[in-house]
Amino acid sequence: MARPEGATGEPPTPKGRKNVSFPLSLDPEAWHTFMLETVGDTMRASIDGKPVAFLQSPGIAHPMKSKVEFGCMGKDGFFDDLKIWSAEPSGAK
Repeated sequence: MARPEGATGEPPTPKGRKNVSFPLSLDPEAWHTFMLETVGDTMRASIDGKPVAFLQSPGIAHPMKSKVEFGCMGKDGFFDDLKIWSAEPSGAK
């Protein structure tokens, strides 16, 4: 869903979907390392190796889930060296 020019506040959430935000301050002039991990019905985000968000929701583990979206609240953002992979949990030892 495109955000209209000059829009303020949170965009509307499509029916049946939940949005969550975890406000934080970052130096916009510096590069940061962002990691997003999903395991089952949980999602964890970290920036520069420090946890910044955790979410548990049945929708995360939905078998038809096909995407994760990044938002910059109407601001520009840049990604470099983006890596995406699928991994299986290691067995207990």
